Amino acid sequence: GGPTGPLGGFISVTKNSIIEYSNNGIQAPNSHSGISILNSIMRENGMAIYAKGPGGSSYSSGVNVSFSQISNAAGRSKPVLILLNGSDVSIESSSLTNFGGASITGVKSYNARVSIKNGTIIDDFDFGIDKELNGGFGIGLSIQKSKIINCITAIRNTSSGVSAKFNFLDGFVKNFGKAYGTWFANNF
Repeated sequence: GGPTGPLGGFISVTKNSIIEYSNNGIQAPNSHSGISILNSIMRENGMAIYAKGPGGSSYSSGVNVSFSQISNAAGRSKPVLILLNGSDVSIESSSLTNFGGASITGVKSYNARVSIKNGTIIDDFDFGIDKELNGGFGIGLSIQKSKIINCITAIRNTSSGVSAKFNFLDGFVKNFGKAYGTWFANNF
């Protein structure tokens, strides 16, 4: 694919599949037409997912993680578990767990939308979510009915348009620049 749109392929990981012991997990460095992880496990990988998309005001093909468990490897983890550059991500009813030690980020997103919802747990990272720049149309960061626990910084956000409702956020919450939005019924 290329930078003007999601021209790459699509991958769907389903039905209790396991991706393990790789250095880089799933990689889409030149854009993609979708990455879906459903009811599966990614464990003991250096990095789980790296995806690039068009970002900005374009709808990007997204990374969708549902009912899955994702963790990294002790001793050989990359600095970020899920890295997104211009590619939207939706994580629902899943868990992200750090076994890689200090200074690891759970989800790092540049210039795209991040949606965390419905009982997702992000556990034991230096940064649970590190979100920079706006992405897509509408809200840049949406977190609902989820937990970010045992993190030094639960959320670092520089994008405008936040919707955070009914969450448990354990760690610092840092908003910079034009970051604004709705924060409702959260436990800090």
